[in-house]
Amino acid sequence: MLLERRLTIQARRRKLSIAVRHPASLASILVLAPLLALAQGEPGGRWGFIDRSARWVLPARYESVRGFAAGLAAVKSGGIWGYIDHAGNTVIAPRFEDAWSFSDGLAPVRLAGRWGYIDRSGAAVIEPRFDDAGGFSEGLARVRQGNRWGFIDKSGEFRIPPSFDFAGSFADGLARAESGGKSGFVDHSGKWAVAAVFDDARGFSEGFSAVKSHERWGFISRYGSSRLAFRYEAAASYSEGAAAVLEKGLWGFIDRRGRWVLKPRFAACSDFSAGAAAAKSGGGWGYVDKAGNWLIPPRFSDVMDFSEGLAAAMPPPREQLKSSKPAASDSRH
Repeated sequence: MLLERRLTIQARRRKLSIAVRHPASLASILVLAPLLALAQGEPGGRWGFIDRSARWVLPARYESVRGFAAGLAAVKSGGIWGYIDHAGNTVIAPRFEDAWSFSDGLAPVRLAGRWGYIDRSGAAVIEPRFDDAGGFSEGLARVRQGNRWGFIDKSGEFRIPPSFDFAGSFADGLARAESGGKSGFVDHSGKWAVAAVFDDARGFSEGFSAVKSHERWGFISRYGSSRLAFRYEAAASYSEGAAAVLEKGLWGFIDRRGRWVLKPRFAACSDFSAGAAAAKSGGGWGYVDKAGNWLIPPRFSDVMDFSEGLAAAMPPPREQLKSSKPAASDSRH
């Protein structure tokens, strides 16, 4: 971005319990997307940011958030989006209908129903004119005009014309694209590097992509060859050498050879990030390491992946009021 929404809509950032797709418009997060980076959470719930000791660094007072990137996080308050720094100070004043994290120096934002891009000062670099948009990756960003997706460069010019039913961000030199109800992968010229023959797919990461065929998920290499058998009910991309997969209704993690790193036991989970993966157990979200130890017990209503030392989290209802109170040194804006 998590799988639950990230796959449900993951992700926020990228979680796995099957969900959706929207990484920066993220018309697709997947993880599952980004798992997305899509913070929805429980109705009326508020988001804040915790450190790896589960201490509230920024109180839970935001309606929705994205994870930190390039020192800034998009946050929603009063129905509009702006950007804050690690101290909670407003860096870009709230004025956007929607906003996503910075990548390659720019962030997608929506104004008057159209998507464009701003820099870290909040100045418009690409004026809002797209129906949907994703973050920049490998010098290109996926955007939608009408019902077709293509790719633009940082001048806002199309480098790959809008001709796909859907498109994901570039990673490992390839971007997922859909045509005729099937998924494949295109290169920077827009040519099919892996033919659109799969029922669904995740973006490439660490040399592999999770793909779906005949109701089962497996993994392929950059050249389209099968690397791991199609046996899983769902699957996410590799991150830090492990990929989340769903088997018999529970999520676990496998290594690049398909061996279990953590056997299935989670109701939902996210990718590993900085040595920790968000996981859901007993109705709550926490974080585990690759040995399966709980780094942070599953007590939150929802969480996002750690980024720049912080993770967005939503406290359980009984803690909402307490965690929303600013610390003595905190200043509201």
